[in-house]
Amino acid sequence: MAKFNIDAILHRRHGRSSTKVVWVRRYARIETAVRRCTEFMVLDGEVGDTIEFVLRINGWQVGTIRMKANGTMQVDWTHRKMIQQIQKEAGLSANQ
Repeated sequence: MAKFNIDAILHRRHGRSSTKVVWVRRYARIETAVRRCTEFMVLDGEVGDTIEFVLRINGWQVGTIRMKANGTMQVDWTHRKMIQQIQKEAGLSANQ
């Protein structure tokens, strides 16, 4: 049985400020999640859609893909912030 480590959550914008979770898909590897979700956004994404990648083990957000009005996708990764937080909690400096 596969262990699913990554949740991909599609948030669809309704109106100016409200969003709705459309679906949640689970993936074993971040590489597969990014590839499949990028493919979904290209084929079926709407302006304002956001796919959020979350680690299931601790609930941390790994990154997002957003569909912009000009037809491009904006990808933001938060892994550097996560590493810094882990180092801070472990009492390590950023240089180690």
